[in-house]
Amino acid sequence: MKLDRICIIGGGSAGWMTASMLSRHFEGTGIEITVVEADDIPRIGIGESTTQFFNTFIRYLGLKDEDWMPKCNATYKHSVKFTNFNQNGSFHYPFGPRGTDIPLTEYHNWRRGRNIDSMTFCRVFSDVIDPIEGNRLYPPFLDRYVGYHVDALLFGDFLRDHYAIPKGVTHIKGKVTDIQSCVDGISRVYLCGGDRYVDGDFFIDCTGFRGLLMNHLNVKWVDWSDLLKNNSTWAVRKPYTNKKEQLQPYTECTGLSSGWVWNVPTWDRIGTGYNYCSQYITDEDALVEFKEHLGVDIPDDKFRLLKWPTGIRQKVWSHNVVSIGLSAGFIEPLESGGLYSVHEFLFKLIQVLPKSTTKWNAFQRAQFNHSVTSKFTSFRDFVVKHYTMGHRDDTPYWKDYTNMDSLIDLEDEEWLGEFPDLLTQEWENIQKINFMSEGEAYLLGGYEYDIMPEHYEMLSKENNYDIPDFEEPILRRTFMDQTLGRYPNAYEHYENHLYNGKGN
Repeated sequence: MKLDRICIIGGGSAGWMTASMLSRHFEGTGIEITVVEADDIPRIGIGESTTQFFNTFIRYLGLKDEDWMPKCNATYKHSVKFTNFNQNGSFHYPFGPRGTDIPLTEYHNWRRGRNIDSMTFCRVFSDVIDPIEGNRLYPPFLDRYVGYHVDALLFGDFLRDHYAIPKGVTHIKGKVTDIQSCVDGISRVYLCGGDRYVDGDFFIDCTGFRGLLMNHLNVKWVDWSDLLKNNSTWAVRKPYTNKKEQLQPYTECTGLSSGWVWNVPTWDRIGTGYNYCSQYITDEDALVEFKEHLGVDIPDDKFRLLKWPTGIRQKVWSHNVVSIGLSAGFIEPLESGGLYSVHEFLFKLIQVLPKSTTKWNAFQRAQFNHSVTSKFTSFRDFVVKHYTMGHRDDTPYWKDYTNMDSLIDLEDEEWLGEFPDLLTQEWENIQKINFMSEGEAYLLGGYEYDIMPEHYEMLSKENNYDIPDFEEPILRRTFMDQTLGRYPNAYEHYENHLYNGKGN
């Protein structure tokens, strides 16, 4: 099928990230890209914390941090700190390479004979923990191994005005009122206000949970609420009271009775929200608990109540329509899966849509669907482990999560759809998701699991393997403690290098 005219329905961060990446990918090919955006559709604007993989998207567009961060009130994110997700205090999931070359399995073997807490685990394994706990940045990782806190609404506007449109993307304001079908899927969308319409060969649904185009094609939404219990959020933006101390270079997640609260410090304020399951607490009681946790006086009208489903489309790409963002799937805010799914789905899309051609076929579509659904399912399972492995049982919510049955095996999920027999094992191997291994390592260490196989000691003896002495990394951490002053305070770095003295 031809690919001369791409029509993106919906703006916001998902729509303009899509337009930006495709305009970069198809630059010079003559392919027309149009964004149709309705003015009266509210934007959620919650996805304000990113993974470290967002950095890859930024670099792909050729953007430098000083180009976009000041326009989006963005700050750096070195880690995710989890508090009250288990009964062992707090721990970090830091980004970037490990600070020691101790293999994970050997670390756990070493740890058997020592009383090592969750935070010490993180400190041994990452150089960033000591600086960020003192609100300092870690410059060696700022070019690559870093995520961001960002105002998602401003980011979408930035990409629209400073990237996509200057690269030739057409922007049409209008609400879709009707959709014209064809044998390939969709051929035209009609807009309110007379005989206005937009034709396309290839459509991208960025209409959020409405899933306007996907619902028109009757593409099923696969519900994941049996695994992901949270379905509600009270969200609010709170001002800084001591910006220099509160501007942490990490996202903090704190467990409450029926969910958890995020803390995302952007340059101008702190974004926060209580993510919970309405099965265990009423919206009214959740708001009371949230306010008590915040400990600051914020007017009631500043709080927004959001309801949302968890799941994924049975086919993210159906006919000539690809869904990106919330229209494609949603897990929940934990581990910043919202914006993550947008750029990772887009990277997979441009892999199967080479810019050297203006055509696509069913096999490319099948490749894409298999890859993104596998990846998103792996991410789902990773998120669920945050709840099931902590062994909190002090409230019905946490007790039920701890006692949850085993996760669904990917191979048993028939909803993934058919995949052509001609797809070789080699392709499947290429698509295997390995990025979770590092995250799971920190998760298991933070929850103080001993993940060593029981027969490890026996195998070590058989191979004459000596377990090394690991005292040196601890000594190196002491050295780090003494030299923290060399790392810049986050607030001062932003003022001096990004925000030009516009501190308060």
